[in-house]
Amino acid sequence: MANADADEIFNGAENEWLYQFCKEELKKQHCDYFVFGHRHLPLDLEVGENSRYINLGEWLHYNSYAEFDGENLGLKAFEKELKLPT
Repeated sequence: MANADADEIFNGAENEWLYQFCKEELKKQHCDYFVFGHRHLPLDLEVGENSRYINLGEWLHYNSYAEFDGENLGLKAFEKELKLPT
């Protein structure tokens, strides 16, 4: 459980290894969204022009999930307001 607790701390985009991975991938080709689910913390961060890194978070503490409306992808929380780290 200690690893899960540590995984829920946001230390800034520059310290997020998945965010850094996304930045490197953007050098190869454009992607609108990079969507991951392994990190426990829900995140929605701008990676580059018209690109976002989205981590789905987890169900136990955040009730978080992503919803795509055909144009935009956004994080939502089931039956409560989702508070994203800043």
